[in-house]
Amino acid sequence: MLTSDYCGSFDGTILHYQVNRRVKNPTLLFIHGAGSNHTAWSRILPRFADRSYIAVDIRNHGLSGFGRFSIEAVTRDIAEILHRENVREFIPVGMSIGAPIALELAKRFPKKAKKAVLISPFSRSLTRASGFLIEAMRTLRGLLAFVPMRRRLKLVTHERLVPAVLSPFNELKGVHTRDYARTIERALGSELDFGAVKQPTLLITGTKDVFLRRRALADLLWRHPNIVHADVPTHHLVVTRQPLRTAGLIAAFAGE
Repeated sequence: MLTSDYCGSFDGTILHYQVNRRVKNPTLLFIHGAGSNHTAWSRILPRFADRSYIAVDIRNHGLSGFGRFSIEAVTRDIAEILHRENVREFIPVGMSIGAPIALELAKRFPKKAKKAVLISPFSRSLTRASGFLIEAMRTLRGLLAFVPMRRRLKLVTHERLVPAVLSPFNELKGVHTRDYARTIERALGSELDFGAVKQPTLLITGTKDVFLRRRALADLLWRHPNIVHADVPTHHLVVTRQPLRTAGLIAAFAGE
């Protein structure tokens, strides 16, 4: 049965997540990107109605509470949810900044995480101009430090498509700009540690993703034979632009 639930994390941050409790396992664990929330998966989740899955709202996003963002903090948040739901086996599915979090979960729980799925990953080596973007986000956060966060937020649903160029403006209706910048900065400052992950990994990218460094991707695939790569004909927003194709790839990899 699909329900919404909440739990407290290690530092008191309240976390929201949707959970579909079914017998079929491993549980699929969906982790969205910066400025997004659990509704980013809304056109994918019907494919998995017969199996267990959890779609989280990471801290400072969606219906979750506010707390200091880091890859480590969100990893611990999700570990709390997995413990609360008594999940014994899972497959983390992370898109954009959710990808390094998914990989960190696979590394931290090598016996429970049976596989991993990374979609349009943001990281220092795979993202074009990552150094420039990190400094830009850091500068933006510095400027916003003098601006009180009084703007009222709303839950932005991703069921209706907006033009890609307008996506950040739409997303910022549901997250404070300072938190948005910190999330991107922390993700781009992280590295995808594939060397520490032995589980089979599916890497899904968009053929028109302007953020992706193709040469770095080719080198990554050559060095790590446990990675299965799939290119989807779209840009960075693979999940919302090609939901049926993406759902099919995840289902085939996870085992229907």
